[in-house]
Amino acid sequence: MLFLAVGCFTFGCVALISVTNSIVVRWWGLGYIFVGVSVALLALRGIAPDYFSIQGGNTTAFIGTGLMLMALYRYREPDVFPKIALGWIAVSVVSFLLIVNPPISADFWQRVLLVSFLFCINQILAVTTVLGFQRPRTRLQRILIGVQLTLAAVFAFRVVWVGAELPEMLQWPVAVNTIFYFLAVMTAFVQGPLFLSLIREDADREVLQARENLARQEASRAAEQRLQAMRLQTEKAETIQNFSKGVVHDANNIVGTLDLGYRELSRELKAGHTARPEVLNLMGNALDHARVTISGLVALSDDSLPGLEAVTVESLMDAVKGILRYRVGDDDQVTFNVSAGLIVRTNPALATNALLNLIQNACEASRGKGPVAVTVRACDGELGGDWRTGRQFDGRWVSFAIHNSGGHLSSDQIERMFEPGYTTKGAQSGHGYGLLMVRKTAERTGGALMVESSPQDGVTFYYCMPLLEEEQ
Repeated sequence: MLFLAVGCFTFGCVALISVTNSIVVRWWGLGYIFVGVSVALLALRGIAPDYFSIQGGNTTAFIGTGLMLMALYRYREPDVFPKIALGWIAVSVVSFLLIVNPPISADFWQRVLLVSFLFCINQILAVTTVLGFQRPRTRLQRILIGVQLTLAAVFAFRVVWVGAELPEMLQWPVAVNTIFYFLAVMTAFVQGPLFLSLIREDADREVLQARENLARQEASRAAEQRLQAMRLQTEKAETIQNFSKGVVHDANNIVGTLDLGYRELSRELKAGHTARPEVLNLMGNALDHARVTISGLVALSDDSLPGLEAVTVESLMDAVKGILRYRVGDDDQVTFNVSAGLIVRTNPALATNALLNLIQNACEASRGKGPVAVTVRACDGELGGDWRTGRQFDGRWVSFAIHNSGGHLSSDQIERMFEPGYTTKGAQSGHGYGLLMVRKTAERTGGALMVESSPQDGVTFYYCMPLLEEEQ
């Protein structure tokens, strides 16, 4: 008895000390401490008073085994308070104290019958609880259930033995008594490490599952990154392809024009004629086209500040008109209304390329729906528009307004139209970098860019430059 008492008490203390963050292990360890104390008190039967040894020992045993039953219930359902186990403790303590005290004052075998019955119920409840664990059935769980069933059978055998009054008839043989205590002690004591091992097994399984989930997540993340990289590479390839098509288209036009002019000029010179001015103008416009195309590419590839100079609006628009005739060919497709005497500070090549992009886009959008109107005038006040980027002018500035009646741009289109690679023309006719060149040119040369759109009035782009007098 002393060995069992010390063993249970020590095991309970170790359980409390080793794991302090689990209410299940706390109840389980505290239950073993109570059982150890109860065994020590019952060992004093005949030496200490009955109210201390018998009543105190059995009451403590009920509380201890009840706490262990509460731990099993809590482990099965962590969010539910174990009311059944608590009720078993209350019924066991109250019923035992009632029969051992007056007026009942039950004799020894009546007390044994009640205690054996209560502990048998306790183990049956424990078995049903362990069977309800939401976990894969393992060898440890089967062993724990087998031990609990054995202990329940031992107490059930004692209930039947005492209930049939066999002890009085056979004087409860010493061998049977020894076997009972041995089985009760061993099966009760073995449950402690078995249940804690079960908890450890579940914890190890959760850790392993967490590692496997983490490994799967990392593998999935790596696969997603590879897929994203492949998608990005594909998008880059498509962007380069579309951009190359646009550049090649412009280059072919330039080379074709220069080749045509060269052949025409060569033919006339061989025939002894002088070069016609229109042929030289055609070749000059093609060269201007090449220069502004290169300027646009520079605007995309270089973030350094370009060289700015004073430029008259008339000279800027003459360059635009010359290249525009070469690009568009129809003088009636674009109308110009340019205020005289305006001087701006900008980079001529970059500004020409930006204005050509805006006018040519407007011509393509309004084809068959009326001419594109280009209005250049001096303005003052704050800039407005549905979308704007670049500088906010404090004084006067020059507005290059390019208007077309070819339709209406949605707010989403306006937000995205200046993004790299965005185009509504399709891969065969647009590379999606023209308006990006315009935006970067406006931002890098100290200008501004605005867009206004409505279903009734169409679309107007405002390319704005600082008026030179205000700069001085």
